[in-house]
Amino acid sequence: MLRSVFIVAVSLVPVLTGCGGSTPRPVVVDEPPPPPPPPQPSHLRGDRSVHGVVGRAGGSIALSSGLRIDIPEGALHEDVIFDVGVGAAANVWSSEEGEVESGLLYDLRPAVVADEGHRFTISAPAHAAPTGFESARVALGMEEERPRRAFTDVVQTRWQYMRARREGDRYVAEVALLGGHRLQFGLVRE
Repeated sequence: MLRSVFIVAVSLVPVLTGCGGSTPRPVVVDEPPPPPPPPQPSHLRGDRSVHGVVGRAGGSIALSSGLRIDIPEGALHEDVIFDVGVGAAANVWSSEEGEVESGLLYDLRPAVVADEGHRFTISAPAHAAPTGFESARVALGMEEERPRRAFTDVVQTRWQYMRARREGDRYVAEVALLGGHRLQFGLVRE
């Protein structure tokens, strides 16, 4: 009897182990990858200079001296590599014409035009007006590159003066063009 129980038990082993089927295989589903995260604004900061990329998401450029350039989302249609820094002293404003500088001179590269409907905001610390300029208007002087003339590789520039305003302890200007060379706030007698 013991022998017949053993034979039955050994006979059932292949049946019991064979009935379970094979190990289930994972089902592969072709799903598209998740979309990339939306671009984030770039906030470039530096002491006396800064170098970096700002793209379609916009952002800001700031120096510890107080210069700030705000670039709204959509103002740039591609990534732009900016170089901004405190510049060397220069005679931008004419005292004979009733103008005086009011703050540091800054270097800015490259020249950039905002996409339609957008403007860049440039601001810097406002300084106490010298005697005779207390009621002067604020202007932003910005040097921009002029079209090159035939047969020369010399870069020609011109200074443009744009309206600005004082907001509390800052000068502020809103512009559609970053000229690509130098900029400085100044006061102009009315």
